Amino acid sequence: MGLCALAGLTPRARRQLTDLPGRVDRSLYALLDAFDGATAQTIDVLEELVSQDPNPTSGRYLLLAEVLAGRSAAVPDRYLALPGPARIEGALRDAQHFAHTRGDYEGSAAIGTFLVERLGSRRAADAYNVACSLARTPHVDAARAWVERSFAMGFTDTAAIEADPVLAAVVRDRP
Repeated sequence: MGLCALAGLTPRARRQLTDLPGRVDRSLYALLDAFDGATAQTIDVLEELVSQDPNPTSGRYLLLAEVLAGRSAAVPDRYLALPGPARIEGALRDAQHFAHTRGDYEGSAAIGTFLVERLGSRRAADAYNVACSLARTPHVDAARAWVERSFAMGFTDTAAIEADPVLAAVVRDRP
């Protein structure tokens, strides 16, 4: 059973979608199904929607459904397989954040690493986010390296590091 179903939110969310003015993208209903626990079926539906109408919204929801299915580490390959119009880096950032908040720190780090190393992102926050995720894994040396990398890319918010007790401990406990 999915998150929304457990919390009893699926019927309410569906009602709110039907009450919205205008047309609601079918991919949003599919993503809601994923939250309801039907991730395999949702991924099939979203793949079909993306192939019929490749757009950033459907592409984003397909990546988020992969995270819901517990396959965050597969998100970079899924992203590369999307048709060009369905690909936007913001969708990867959303998937990275979603994986992190779901406790899939290794998957989140894999997505962020892909953003920086494969797609060439120069956003310091992308490197910082990789460090945040890796700090919660056994890969603390890699987390330290990503903190340094984020600074080299222009990250200056040391208060953010101190506000994160896990990352702050990793940075303080240098060998």
